[in-house]
Amino acid sequence: MGCNNLEIMSHKKIAIVDCNNFYVSCERLFNPRLNNKPTVVLSNNDGCVIARSKEIKDLGVKMGQPVFKLDKDIKDKMIKFSSNYVLYGDISDRISNILRRFTPHLEIYSIDESFMDLSHVNDDNLIEYITLIKSEVFRLTGIPVSVGVAPNKTLAKLMNCRSKKEESLGGICSFYHNSQVDHIEIGEVWGIGDKFEKKLKLIGVKTIGDFKQLEHYRVRKMFTVVGLRTWLELKGELIHQLQTKFKKPKVVTSSRSFGRTIWQLEQVKDSLATFLEDCCNKLKIEQLKPKVCIIFVTTNRFEDNYTVWSKKIRLYNPSNDTQSIWNEISIYFDEMPFKLWARAGVICCDLIESNLDIKTLFKEEYEFQKIPQLDWKMWMTRRDFLSPKWTTDWNDIPKLS
Repeated sequence: MGCNNLEIMSHKKIAIVDCNNFYVSCERLFNPRLNNKPTVVLSNNDGCVIARSKEIKDLGVKMGQPVFKLDKDIKDKMIKFSSNYVLYGDISDRISNILRRFTPHLEIYSIDESFMDLSHVNDDNLIEYITLIKSEVFRLTGIPVSVGVAPNKTLAKLMNCRSKKEESLGGICSFYHNSQVDHIEIGEVWGIGDKFEKKLKLIGVKTIGDFKQLEHYRVRKMFTVVGLRTWLELKGELIHQLQTKFKKPKVVTSSRSFGRTIWQLEQVKDSLATFLEDCCNKLKIEQLKPKVCIIFVTTNRFEDNYTVWSKKIRLYNPSNDTQSIWNEISIYFDEMPFKLWARAGVICCDLIESNLDIKTLFKEEYEFQKIPQLDWKMWMTRRDFLSPKWTTDWNDIPKLS
């Protein structure tokens, strides 16, 4: 169906460019022998699967599945890589720079997804234009991408999913030429999580068409303003605007699994001091400081009696200085129960500008608490299958023999 026959309220053309199996595609760039072979990229400490090639998906491996739970036959077949975020981040930046050639209005949504405003493109040239975007990204980086375009973000995400599932579309899909979405299951929609999907099915809503038939007031009452926004976008309105300006983070976190269990309080304190230092370094880069700090430790989540201990601490002296925060949070460590801990972390939230001075009626002074001698190597993520930093380290640049 041509776009002139559509009754849509938004006249924008919003595209989403999504890199296919991005982490795996990055690993294959410099090792073409991996093409068509079952390949995975693993999470921190090489624990779970966080990226899968098509071949590994065909073997039934799920996203987030722990490696130790995989069948031996699959383990023997698959090729494993540790997460190489330096490489992935650099390739992502290169792709973003290419996309800016096609539009000045670009929102970098995640490391492997970007929204683009293509409203300047004529209807007759739209398919040719998004085809060119796809081919140029592949030509200049070697990364395969899928492109979906529609009047808003929600419908663009649906088009992108269709472009991946239907091979006849060749990795591109335009709502203006493939507008029939009412038959698609409601769980496929961006913004409809498991909780919303269960509630909808309880009232007989199984497809997008069913959802669109609900009354405005009923959607707002059952699913709050979040669900209402999704409902309106499925009807063609533009609710989620492109965010082209970089937004400062609302939360800064540093956490890690230990790769083993620890029980001594001094070891736990050492790990938390390391993670706090990491958080403070990030905060300084963003010129922010937290008003609240959360510390937590957990046992192994795959074992019985999984336990989480956490403490939320409102800082009397907001700061991005490690020593200042450590002085305030140290007094709570003795409340930690005795367990075999497997993970720890620090979350800094309620962030404000670092140059903002908070005035309080009573100034609280905390005694100096010595920070443990930081041993970064001890708490570094285990990466036994790490590939070289092909594009960012002179020592790792591929050499012609």
